[in-house]
Amino acid sequence: MSWGAPLTSGLPEEVYTSPIFTALAGLSCANDCGFCGIKQRMELEPNRYAGKGKSAILYPEHYLAFYRVMRDTRGARSALMVGYDPFGPDNIARETSFALMDETLADGNYFSAVTSGVGVDDEVIERYARHERATLFFSIDDVWDNHDRLRKNPGLFEHCDEMIGRMCNHNLDDQIIVTSIMFANEDLTRLRAVLEWLSEIAI
Repeated sequence: MSWGAPLTSGLPEEVYTSPIFTALAGLSCANDCGFCGIKQRMELEPNRYAGKGKSAILYPEHYLAFYRVMRDTRGARSALMVGYDPFGPDNIARETSFALMDETLADGNYFSAVTSGVGVDDEVIERYARHERATLFFSIDDVWDNHDRLRKNPGLFEHCDEMIGRMCNHNLDDQIIVTSIMFANEDLTRLRAVLEWLSEIAI
């Protein structure tokens, strides 16, 4: 397990220097992070999806088609899920993540996902346990109640702490990366708290 690593961590050089298929699926999130660029864009364009219904939504088959084009024409050897929680309550995002994971790994390629921890459960852990080429990034910006206030989601940090512990119990340490969002005008208090927590759990 590592901290603060780039989103290409866990990939061999010949993979991260090739195109990476990057996807954002779903239209909802369980968190309400004030720093979320996706949320800010949606607020600036409130009518972008209004009244469009299913025509505004991409489904797993669409993402798989895009990935195959990237794989076959550009030599993409990995897929990365970002943005809204890939395994969260938005069923389309979860189904898309699982579909992309299954296909990229079946190809002998690599899969990564960035999560706040929402939706990470035993099913997700079991899938990661079957594939050493899959990496899970936990976005953790502070600890305990401070982190939950940033994400406006009570109990989220405790859930992350529990899920990371379960993954470590499955010997998935090398497939976990903790990443933190920091801002240029703040001190390192939050960063120190995260690093101390990682030390306490012996990672």
